Amino acid sequence: MLNAGFAHLRRLARTTGLSRTDVDLLELVLRYLAPAQVEEAFRAYFALPPPAGLTDLAALTPGDFAVVHRKAGFLGKHGEPEALTDMLRAECDAKPDRPRPIGFRP
Repeated sequence: MLNAGFAHLRRLARTTGLSRTDVDLLELVLRYLAPAQVEEAFRAYFALPPPAGLTDLAALTPGDFAVVHRKAGFLGKHGEPEALTDMLRAECDAKPDRPRPIGFRP
């Protein structure tokens, strides 16, 4: 998720002549927005506060949340934040060579 945003930012910087300071500030904003979107999605899908460590999963997409929501329903894990985080981590790990994530674009 973040890597695609940073690539877009670098292209923007080259095209518009942004300074290194401008790029650093924009990267900071991207890092802030991405964890906020992941936490928001966790609250929306599972009606639980997001657990610690969730924002470390930078490659999450809306589809990953949908898959985990469905799996958690089958396994009776909707009320277990740690189990949900582990399932989301497994979704990220299952697709390490995905060229770019969909959704949650900064």
